[in-house]
Amino acid sequence: MTRNLWRPVLLSLCVSTAAAAQEPVVPSQPLAIDGAVTHVYKSIGQMELRLHVFAPSVVGSAQDPAIVFFFGGGWTNGTVRQFVPQAQYLAGRGMVAIVADYRVFGRHATSAFEAIADAKSAIRWVRSHAKELHVDPARIAAGGGSSGGHIALSAAVLGAFDEPGEDMKISSKPDALVLFNPAVDTTHETPPILVLTADGRAAAKAQRVGAFAYLQKPFDLDDLLRAVERGLHGS
Repeated sequence: MTRNLWRPVLLSLCVSTAAAAQEPVVPSQPLAIDGAVTHVYKSIGQMELRLHVFAPSVVGSAQDPAIVFFFGGGWTNGTVRQFVPQAQYLAGRGMVAIVADYRVFGRHATSAFEAIADAKSAIRWVRSHAKELHVDPARIAAGGGSSGGHIALSAAVLGAFDEPGEDMKISSKPDALVLFNPAVDTTHETPPILVLTADGRAAAKAQRVGAFAYLQKPFDLDDLLRAVERGLHGS
């Protein structure tokens, strides 16, 4: 699994190196998103990375399952708004749904390694703030499209790339995964995982859905499938 995960990382490094001379211009991320509560989950120097949290309209007595979405863009670009429709849909069905910013080459001159570190930091931040967010710390999923799927899975299976100084007693591993056309090999041992691919038929391919089903309450898994079927790569 580890060797297969490195392949897209190394590819991203080659792309980043080739693009460095061109100094790509990537639009900045929004500081806030309508309908979401924004939190800064990580600061490095003057740079701040944000999570935009869509909460359920009805808050019950029990803590809610959560999902953190990571946008795609080949580790070089992408927008945190990519999974806002899915986040809004799932929040409307009782889930705390979060879209996360992370470092990419076009904005921060960083590699996939920093992106993985940010994904781990985001999951750890959500788990450490579970009470504040009304989240069940044992039911936090990570989702992502393309390269975002890669860093979501990397957070789940790689022991390296934790940000120095963070509380390692708090796990950065998601409890389940929802991956959209991910740049990964899922044939090895992973957490419960739902993989969706766009093939022109708006059809979803699911692996180990039964293991993922514990996350479906209080919404039906069919709702999740409808929320993510868009027929486009990485979303």
